[in-house]
Amino acid sequence: MALKLSQRKQLLTERKNAGQRITIGFTGIADLRHFIGLEYIKGMMKAASDYDINFINMGAAVKYSLFDDLNFISHYSKNFKFMKAPFLDGIVTWAASLSEFMDHLSIEELFGALSPLPMVDIGHMDIPGATMLKIDSSSSIKIIMDHLINVHHYKKFAFVGTNVSEPQIRRRLNFEHELARNNLPLIDGAVVMMDKKMEAKNIDAAFEQLNST
Repeated sequence: MALKLSQRKQLLTERKNAGQRITIGFTGIADLRHFIGLEYIKGMMKAASDYDINFINMGAAVKYSLFDDLNFISHYSKNFKFMKAPFLDGIVTWAASLSEFMDHLSIEELFGALSPLPMVDIGHMDIPGATMLKIDSSSSIKIIMDHLINVHHYKKFAFVGTNVSEPQIRRRLNFEHELARNNLPLIDGAVVMMDKKMEAKNIDAAFEQLNST
């Protein structure tokens, strides 16, 4: 890993000295009311600073108001014509962030058309030609449950998620698996899967439902 890192920095230095400074872009639609999108962008900006390269944030924020442009996604998609050489040397994509606006096949076609531009995707979808960095929900849920059970000795658990998110559906299944592995009961009404995205008002309603169980 140290050798690869040194080679990477040498390449960046050579490109910069030749007047060909590397530029990396980011594309995705972030809900800035949630910390995940902000943390992704913050991390990419730090990496760009650490490696001394250009970073162009081509992402967009979710529209909040009914008065916002109803054709938001079609306008945003026009940005993709700039996601190629010579504007960019590579791009970080968050394809899954478009899933509330487009079906999966359309998303795959939209991002697949960016090839041969080097891509790293940080979502849960499989994009042809992209390197995928995915959250391991199975290991994460296991670590969380082991900590709560073995350190804090909790025995009663609830799960709140949404059916419109594939990762959350997988986490719910992992949650139920961990309950069974630890010989703990799945309490009636303690799993609430909303048919809406995870907004504060929907989460509050879910917890009200749990409290009435």
